[in-house]
Amino acid sequence: MTVGQAVLQPGEAGDVLVSLQINDPGPFTKSVAVATNDPAAPLLYFTLQGEVPVGVAIRPARVRAALDWGRPYERALRLTGPQQMEVAAATLRESLGEVAMEAIDPPREGMKAWDVRLTIPAGLAVGRHSDELRIETTLVDHPLVTAPVMIDVRSSYMVLPSSAFFGYVGVGAAKTASVVVRSRDGSPFRVIEAAVSHPAIAAEARVLGESEWRVDITCRLQEAGIIDSTVTLTTDLEHEPRLCIPVYADVGVGQ
Repeated sequence: MTVGQAVLQPGEAGDVLVSLQINDPGPFTKSVAVATNDPAAPLLYFTLQGEVPVGVAIRPARVRAALDWGRPYERALRLTGPQQMEVAAATLRESLGEVAMEAIDPPREGMKAWDVRLTIPAGLAVGRHSDELRIETTLVDHPLVTAPVMIDVRSSYMVLPSSAFFGYVGVGAAKTASVVVRSRDGSPFRVIEAAVSHPAIAAEARVLGESEWRVDITCRLQEAGIIDSTVTLTTDLEHEPRLCIPVYADVGVGQ
């Protein structure tokens, strides 16, 4: 901390402005020394006392996770608040999983603390899932503590490359691209059907192994235009029976 200079004549008074950064809640005491050119009082000492109120906080403030299908997920959080705070209920708004809480020793006096354990069971569908942790408290000024929860469940398949991108294709010309679909964990699967959603696209699936298939996608358009479509694979995986492969081509004259 630094203080600017001031010149005071005998009998005059001045103000000392002090700025403090307090990082933790609770009472604090700080000392400030002011240097002068008065031989009788070369140093003047001031004592600053105060108290920072205990707020309500949950750490981490949000939960974000990516996991493979079929695997459960657990995450521990820490809730802190003032000593008079009690927890009335803890839930997930969309019921993606369960919430358990346990009171623990607080980090300092005048506070309360809880371990919050979030559990997402196995079997969550492939895709992105959003939820919200909601903790109801007895505090009038802070009755609800929330934390967003986002879970990304990865597909059971690896698609290489991730799409069939043809780029520029001449009108009437046929162009074929191949995409390999593999089981992420090596489990066997079978492609039952390869369906197209555009009349200028044809697709055929060929088995390469118990856990690997190749999809040959052919593009042929008789007039200029853009193809922005998908090939949909139907498989025998019960939890993920369909897989969509994006297809893009720019068909033009003279390409």
